[in-house]
Amino acid sequence: MDERRTRKTNARRLLVGLGGIGYTPQETICEIVDNAVSAEAENVYIRIGKLDEGLNDDRMNNVSEYLIIDDGKGMTEDEMGDALDLGSDDSLYAPGTLFKFGLGLKSASFANGDRLELISGVAGMFHKEYVDLDEIEDEYFSCVTDLNDQDRQLVETYLCDGHGTIVRVAKIRNPEHPSISSVIDDLKRKLGVIYYYFIKENGLRLHLLNTTDAASSTIEPFDPLFVDEIQESAMLDENDWDGRTVRWLMTPKDVVLGSVAGKTITARIKMTQLPHPPTFQFEGRQIEVRNRYGIDAKNYGFYVYRNKRLISWADRLEGVIPNDQDSYSFRGRIVIDESADAAFGIDSRRRLRLAWPATDAIEERCSLPLCKAKKSVGRLDRELARANRPDALAIANRLAAQLPPVTPAFATA
Repeated sequence: MDERRTRKTNARRLLVGLGGIGYTPQETICEIVDNAVSAEAENVYIRIGKLDEGLNDDRMNNVSEYLIIDDGKGMTEDEMGDALDLGSDDSLYAPGTLFKFGLGLKSASFANGDRLELISGVAGMFHKEYVDLDEIEDEYFSCVTDLNDQDRQLVETYLCDGHGTIVRVAKIRNPEHPSISSVIDDLKRKLGVIYYYFIKENGLRLHLLNTTDAASSTIEPFDPLFVDEIQESAMLDENDWDGRTVRWLMTPKDVVLGSVAGKTITARIKMTQLPHPPTFQFEGRQIEVRNRYGIDAKNYGFYVYRNKRLISWADRLEGVIPNDQDSYSFRGRIVIDESADAAFGIDSRRRLRLAWPATDAIEERCSLPLCKAKKSVGRLDRELARANRPDALAIANRLAAQLPPVTPAFATA
């Protein structure tokens, strides 16, 4: 009979290792917002605390804490314990949840700070528990404590209906930590894309408390395909598109990706072509158009949504979308549910590894739209090159006028 030997677990090193997976502050915030969405929150408030209030938001290494507050269902004291456990039972997760390892909250938090505080409640009964890496060595544990004055003020201000959750990631490790303004700017750009469907269809409201502009403190849904700008069902015609408007490359279609256990797997796919910035050069608007539509190397490709949440930003799907400048104005969206997980090979960091049938199906659908887009861009570039080329006769006349006069070999009297 095999001999069983219990091995040591160094809890501190384990937690540091989990944090080393590498969440940016923005990814940490989004991981916690995901939990709020699962808890059916209508409002999520995000605030970044300063170490030195006298320094401006552009200074690096000046973050004291990340605070995420949601008015979702909230948790009982026992449920809070489940949330802080390392590893959780599958029964604690809703159907369709992407990952069920019970590590996300801890891993995301300890990637940026040494202390995780959790305050949550139902029916007006709020409890507080925390995990502090400075207190942990071999054994993993959490501490139950009373709410302080600041905690109670947050509950009264944001959770006055008696339910919800506050997550505080504190003791931020600041060497080389990004500035508050850079984190906020990035969140403004990305949250409206990541939670596009939840904001637009489910009424989710995301509030950035660090911004002083009330109009921009609530995140609006943002569609990187700019579908709302398309005139009716205007399809791209590579022979006469003027490069000034958004056009369909493919209207929304259900595409079969393959089958698993006899069940057909489908994805909802759409594609658009954004304006051609060089077309606006004679008006001095080329940079303005490029910035408005985010036309650059970081933003072209497919935006993949799983169960309404973005899981991949501008993915070129392993070469389905060519890596060239002519494709910078291409945008696609793929919408799937959990049934397509095998076809997309989604890993623990939400990266995609397309399985063979899915790759073929998407590539087949993309080939004609991409060809039309490339032809359109090529035609517009050639037309602009001709427009920028001075007339050859005008050049010859100008050069001739600059030459000294020539005396004829046989002058008449």
